[in-house]
Amino acid sequence: MLNRQTPLCRPPLPLVLGLFLVLLAGGLCLAAGPSSAAQTPCLTLTDVSMELESRLLRLRSSLALENPTPVRQQLQDGAQMGLTCTLSLERVNTFRNSEVASTTRLFMLRHDPLTREFVMSSGSDKFQLRYLTPLLEQGWKDTPLELSLPGPLEPGEYRLSLHLTLELTDIPPWMAKTLFFWSWEVASPLTYTQTFHI
Repeated sequence: MLNRQTPLCRPPLPLVLGLFLVLLAGGLCLAAGPSSAAQTPCLTLTDVSMELESRLLRLRSSLALENPTPVRQQLQDGAQMGLTCTLSLERVNTFRNSEVASTTRLFMLRHDPLTREFVMSSGSDKFQLRYLTPLLEQGWKDTPLELSLPGPLEPGEYRLSLHLTLELTDIPPWMAKTLFFWSWEVASPLTYTQTFHI
């Protein structure tokens, strides 16, 4: 069995207001400021386990956000973020892999200035804590990812993939259209893969 998670480190994004001011100045190049890898927020997974039933695959893990300060500050400044989780399963074939099933789940993150708590929600699930890192850990642990299968898996080799991104979601439509080339990620994305046999 092969487990692999690949964080793609990128420099933290500037604040939306900063981007707007740059646009008003005109004629300037948009670029994130220099930053060391140690200052870049990165998503990491640990304690990954998989449960397979006849028509359901359940993935449990622990989620952590390394170097969370830039993310915490943006949330406290009023930004809203989305943690997008895409879970997919494919059958490994000699010439071309075939997808068996896939699903996407969105967790919303924000800061409540009245209670001074961070809020994480997905559907009817909602978690609130004063500190961001424990909130991510608890919310993720209490809501395992589930993938519905079309039927029992046939004998063979399979690859399970999980892709996580954390992005700003409250971008004005006119800005998103103008800066279509810009990435709104606030942390390095993460891709985790696991190969197994039936």
